[in-house]
Amino acid sequence: MNCSIVTFHRAHNYGAVLQAYALQKTIGRMGHNVSFFDYQHEEIAKVYRLLPIPGNEGGIIYLKRLVHTVLDFKRKKARYNAFNGFINSNFKLSDSKKEQVFDVVVLGSDQIWNPEYTCGFVDTHFGRHQNLKTRKVVSYAASLGQSKLESGQLTEFNQKISTIDIVGVREDSLKDMILSSFKESDVSVNLDPTLLLDKSDWDSISSKREISDPYVLVYEVKYNNLTKGAVEYIEKLYGLKVVVLSARTNYKISKDYITGASPQQFLSLFKHADFVITTSFHGTVFSIINNKPFITLAFGDHTDVRSYSLLKKVGLDKRIVDKADSFVTAEETINYDLANEKLDSLRFESINYLSKCLEE
Repeated sequence: MNCSIVTFHRAHNYGAVLQAYALQKTIGRMGHNVSFFDYQHEEIAKVYRLLPIPGNEGGIIYLKRLVHTVLDFKRKKARYNAFNGFINSNFKLSDSKKEQVFDVVVLGSDQIWNPEYTCGFVDTHFGRHQNLKTRKVVSYAASLGQSKLESGQLTEFNQKISTIDIVGVREDSLKDMILSSFKESDVSVNLDPTLLLDKSDWDSISSKREISDPYVLVYEVKYNNLTKGAVEYIEKLYGLKVVVLSARTNYKISKDYITGASPQQFLSLFKHADFVITTSFHGTVFSIINNKPFITLAFGDHTDVRSYSLLKKVGLDKRIVDKADSFVTAEETINYDLANEKLDSLRFESINYLSKCLEE
């Protein structure tokens, strides 16, 4: 079948491009022709531009953004080129400016239904675009990014989702929300696409090892007050070099941090780490895929939902730490035999769901 994926495939974000890669890879392995509908909403595009362009924010704010870019331009350009290189080398794209005809359109994964990201719901992210022609629309691990919607938003969301033929979402909370409005619906909860591939799949595109010393990898998307203490604890416990991988770059970020890593280098850093400290869902994912000792630092809010849900499903919920007294968890050995067995079962279920979505 001829399939198209609608997602945030051009976002310069490790989780975004790696989940997109994994979904494309998995569908391709099933024997289908697959490409990305090359559409990017302006609100997403502007976040990842190398140079800011004037908008509605006013001249002073624009000039501040421009100055900040100039102050960190070398690192920003390196990161920009690294992501574009990965996208151009690994993604098959279908021009959204021309009419495209597909048998099936797959929506997701990622927060494509989060109205905060795109200033409202976007028709394209529900499979409707003037140049997108298909006879079937399905979603795989699509996310709303929040557990509640205001009444007006909920009405609009329900109208848009009612046109999707088969619905698969990323969070249990979104499944519950949909079922509260469509009680007879069959809604599945799917694994993040990065977990559809195994370690050997990711190793095949990982770059070579660049850090010879044993190290603890620290990866945050959002700063956590526990991080400093956790790093000091692990550094003292194991005597490891500290390597910090940043999820972004700006002039305020330490020059000692890795800010321009390509997705392939991201994979390598997790593959060769001796311990991982992370606040990120995908940091948790790649720690598990590589069977690494790790701790995931909690925030005590909705940010923890994805990581906690995954860890609970694979029997590793003790690895999420919400206070300094729990750093001792890092000293416990992880039973990856059991975790891998549970993950294999979850992977089978999600691949089976995707396979059924793509049946004639």
